[in-house]
Amino acid sequence: MKILSIKRSRDFQNIKNKGEKFVCPTLILTRIKAPEVCKFDPKNNLNAKIFSRVGYIVSKTIGNAVARNLVKRRLKSAIISLNSNNFTSNKDIILPNFDYVIIARKPIINKDFTEITRDLKFCFTKISKNTEFSKNIENKT
Repeated sequence: MKILSIKRSRDFQNIKNKGEKFVCPTLILTRIKAPEVCKFDPKNNLNAKIFSRVGYIVSKTIGNAVARNLVKRRLKSAIISLNSNNFTSNKDIILPNFDYVIIARKPIINKDFTEITRDLKFCFTKISKNTEFSKNIENKT
């Protein structure tokens, strides 16, 4: 699955305000179903079933520009490593056809890459279980 970036401010605001959230000590993961406009990526000829969009928010409360960029690089690398693990296992951690926003919290600056990856995997797993639960309820009705 391909991971694309979220660039526009209104997309970030929409996901933050209307999406479902999962909070852990180092980050907040928010997600929403991909809008119809993003169902097809004409530039890369991709259908939404094979990609997700991810955006990163790292505010000035984290630290100076060097610290914020370090956190963004670690988050991006963690997403790439989680996505590459999807191919080795049968269960997807990052679900396609969703837009995700990852909001870094203050304690993330003291965490190393493995702890950030573990927290991200935990958040993605929890938010995915929430989707499976809602699908089961829809199927029963």
